[in-house]
Amino acid sequence: MMWFPMNMNAPGAAGTLIKSPLLTPGDKGPLIYFTSVTEDLTQDQRIVEEARGSVTKEKTAIGEHGFFMICKDTEGNQFAIHSMKG
Repeated sequence: MMWFPMNMNAPGAAGTLIKSPLLTPGDKGPLIYFTSVTEDLTQDQRIVEEARGSVTKEKTAIGEHGFFMICKDTEGNQFAIHSMKG
């Protein structure tokens, strides 16, 4: 189990990741969006791929809401990365 603490005075998201023998990794679960750590999805893509993950949907513009891409981790779980700047 891993916790993501919450700071009410800073950006971020609180939550918990739980590993259980009752749960199976895969791409049929929820799609969690993370804010880009670099604000440049090209750099985020490089980070994902260096960690042996993959990009399943390349950087996509979403108008005034910025850009996103969808990735998979090494266990096949999907996640998305969002950036206002691209």
